[in-house]
Order: sequence, then structure tokens, then C-alpha cells
Amino acid sequence: DKDPKPGTLRANYPQATPDQIFVRKNRKERKIGKTINFGVVYGMGAASLAEDLEITKKEAQGYLDQWGVSYSGASGWMKRCVAETRKTGKVSYSMGRERPLPDINSDNFGLASAAERQCVNTTCQGTGADCTSTAITRVGPRLRREMGSDNARIVCEIHDQLVLEIRKGYEDKVRLAVVEDMERQMPFLGDEIPLVAEYDEVMNLRRIF
Repeated sequence: DKDPKPGTLRANYPQATPDQIFVRKNRKERKIGKTINFGVVYGMGAASLAEDLEITKKEAQGYLDQWGVSYSGASGWMKRCVAETRKTGKVSYSMGRERPLPDINSDNFGLASAAERQCVNTTCQGTGADCTSTAITRVGPRLRREMGSDNARIVCEIHDQLVLEIRKGYEDKVRLAVVEDMERQMPFLGDEIPLVAEYDEVMNLRRIF
């Protein structure tokens, strides 16, 4: 698990600004970053974050407060999402999918809090899943059409990853085709949200994620 070099990050993300290029310093920082980012989406509070990271509640609250400042756009969106769901009693996302969340207006604090977390998490995870599913409907037919199913095919989907089997000699063609289709604008996302697909090789399998 070696730290990526700035040059590698620049090559993988040429559109990123200099302040967005960073180097992961150690596993502890990576764990903190992942726990906070995923925890915020799941509605994790300072007490739970402190327990997970084995830090004080005050330190955990500081991390959460700083996240809200650093990602004010995301924080604002989460608040708007919850407010809209309180009005309608349901959350809508992606391609018009809906999930009823009547408990969001419950007098029971626990039920209302859980519904707020489900509101944000459903939107994030549901939209991500729709992006992957849409990519499959693009990639599968293209591989059969341009490469032939005997030379390149999707084996399975793992969360936001596509695992493919590729015959030797077709790697470059498949990489270009699959990354292109996965980064193409999704019908339910605006142009302001760029998609980035990375390509990697694992045990003679080509992995797109």
C-alpha cells in the first residue's frame, strides 16, 4: 500500500487544480478521511466518530465542523435534501426513483434522525448505483460490438466497480472504450458533475472503477 506520487495523481487527474492534488501521508490519515466522509453520509455523530477513530468527542466534533466548512456545498445540499423530504415525506433521486420516509416528521427523535440519515444516504448510494448500472448498459453492448464477447466481457459488478475478462492484446482498446463510456455524462446528472473512471489490473483481470 504505497503512497501515490504527485506525478501519478497528475497523470490520472489532469483536470484537477494544484490544491486538489495531494499525497496520502499514512494509513491513519487515510482512515480518518474515509471514516469522516462515509460517516457524514450515514449521519454519524461526534460520539460515534470518536469511538471509531479512538479520539475524544471534542476532536471528533472538530473534524465534523471542519468537514462542513471545507465542503460547504455538500453540507448545504444535505440540509436541502432533508428539508425537501420533510415537506414531501419521500426522497427522490436519479432517474425519478422514490423512497417513502414518513418517519422524518415523527415526534420520536430516534425515528426522525434515522429517516434523515436514510434520506441523504439513499440519494448518494442510489445515484451511485444508477451510475454503475447505466455504465453496464453502455459498456456491455459496446464490448460485444467492437471486440466480440469472446475477447472482452463484463464478469460482475462490485459496488462501483466493473470486473472484466479481457483476452490478451485487447487491453488498450478495452480501456479506452470502457473509461470513455463510464465517464460520459449520465442522463440524470448535470454537466457540472464530472465523472472519473480509473483503470487497474488485478491478477490478470482488468478492473474498471
